Amino acid sequence: MIPSSSQRLRLVRPGVFALWCPGCMCAHQLDVHAVNADGKVVGWDGDHERPTVEPTLKFPGCEFLLRAGVMYFLSNCTHPLVGQTVPLPHFPLP
Repeated sequence: MIPSSSQRLRLVRPGVFALWCPGCMCAHQLDVHAVNADGKVVGWDGDHERPTVEPTLKFPGCEFLLRAGVMYFLSNCTHPLVGQTVPLPHFPLP
């Protein structure tokens, strides 16, 4: 699937989406309804433009909350956006 410029979540396969992380400058994959490393089920509200995901999303060097399309980068991030709040960006054009 070729993404449009307005896409914030990219479907990878059923139940798996990718989102662009402006802190890591790469995509992170999100498997909705899967159990994460903390034993919690990852939930998504179904919104593609302003998604909310529960619980906190954790990736190597990056951890954030995603609420109504806003990324809240937590204090244990190792990139320049640590502690900042930014809107979930569109995927960069290929």
